[in-house]
Amino acid sequence: MGFINEYGNTIIDYKYTCTYIVANKERYASVSLSKDKYGDTFGIIDMYENQILPFEYQADGFTYIDDNRFIARKDEKYGIVDKNNNTIVDFIFDDISSAYMNKTNYYCAQINGEYGFIDKDGKPLKIDKESLKIPETKLNISQISTAERMTYLFS
Repeated sequence: MGFINEYGNTIIDYKYTCTYIVANKERYASVSLSKDKYGDTFGIIDMYENQILPFEYQADGFTYIDDNRFIARKDEKYGIVDKNNNTIVDFIFDDISSAYMNKTNYYCAQINGEYGFIDKDGKPLKIDKESLKIPETKLNISQISTAERMTYLFS
């Protein structure tokens, strides 16, 4: 696999066995050079084919956080690394979801079946369910948004 521009010109040669766009940022791609059809280890390149992260991660774990950080997956666990491949948040999480990061700058994280929220440095956050201003006796989970539901359930 390789990459072409809108005019059909090859901008990155066809040498990768598997490619994916990195979630939340189009200018990065996770790529594999593995002989396995689906790739077994992935790294990140930019649109000029500069290697950003080495080929030591799993494909489905990359999410762009900011100009220096990515959520990554390694050995079936999630963590956060910077562009220098330094581990910012240890690979201990079963999942780190960035679904609400653009609006809230926090991430839903799961470890050993328990959910909670962390910031981009991996620090746990306490979300106070009183901030939702919904009396517990009148709470109908199906009538509140997913973000509010997660905030309520995980606080």
